[in-house]
Amino acid sequence: MKVQLSLSAIDLPNLNSVVEVKFLGGDEIGVTEVASDTPSPTWSKTFIFDYDDGAFVGLNVDVVGDDGQKIGKEIFDVSSIIGAKGGAEAKQMGNGVIIAHLSEYVETGTFEFQFEGKKLEDAEKWFFNKSDPYFVVETVESGEVYRSETLRDNLNPTWSAGIVALMTLCGGDLDKIFTVTTHDENSQDEDEKMGSFETSVNKMISGAQGSGVDFNLVLNGEIKGGVYVKLATLSGYQVPSDAARKNMSTVGAAKMLKLEVDRMDEAAKAAAQVVKEAEAAAIEADAAAERARAAEKDALLAVDTAKAAADSAAAAVDAL
Repeated sequence: MKVQLSLSAIDLPNLNSVVEVKFLGGDEIGVTEVASDTPSPTWSKTFIFDYDDGAFVGLNVDVVGDDGQKIGKEIFDVSSIIGAKGGAEAKQMGNGVIIAHLSEYVETGTFEFQFEGKKLEDAEKWFFNKSDPYFVVETVESGEVYRSETLRDNLNPTWSAGIVALMTLCGGDLDKIFTVTTHDENSQDEDEKMGSFETSVNKMISGAQGSGVDFNLVLNGEIKGGVYVKLATLSGYQVPSDAARKNMSTVGAAKMLKLEVDRMDEAAKAAAQVVKEAEAAAIEADAAAERARAAEKDALLAVDTAKAAADSAAAAVDAL
């Protein structure tokens, strides 16, 4: 059977990381994209390979920073991952965790599509420069499943056609909703969100057939431009089996669990920071109180010294 591997992590020491996956003692399976600006990434790139049920197949998983420095390395057994609860197995990597998710992969065909942006609102706000837009397609189960190229200085972009596996995009359910988000790429700062919309394969096919189903880019409740479907075609489509749908649901549940763990982790970090700041404030308060006591002691000593000086002066006057 074919299986699909996806990877995520929690609390890596690097904010930018990439994963290299190889068969134990064998060929390279592939490399993920670089996950940027997060210590707890979910890589959108997945890997599909053949597996004989019950056989031992080891996977070398190397996590590397974008500077080439190795973050960590772990070996996973495919049968162990499949047999684990939720089809996911986690292993310690330094102070963090690397998580491997596996599910049976059933070919349901591919979806080819192409978008054209119209009158996008300029996120640059500069006279001489316009936005450099790209878009990403995201699902709850798989996260980012497709990213377009970036088109420079263009508020009416026509992006190249893209192809994505239907099993990855929607589990073969042509009415399943996913999200398309446009961003302005920035070389110096974080990329800026330009707007988003929700759609499905069937809605995009209707749009491409000229039924008037196109999409408004919305950001904070305001329309920021339009997106038109120039191309939307299916290739080799097969209705997925109940087992395949169950696998997608399991993977989705595992990834949603990771998101919840991420949120809890962030909350724990925030609480720890509050405690740390409170402890620092208490230490500073104790130090301030100690300084006040020392100042009071110095003041009393000064008063005693002044009194002694006054008594000495009075005695000197009496002696005259």
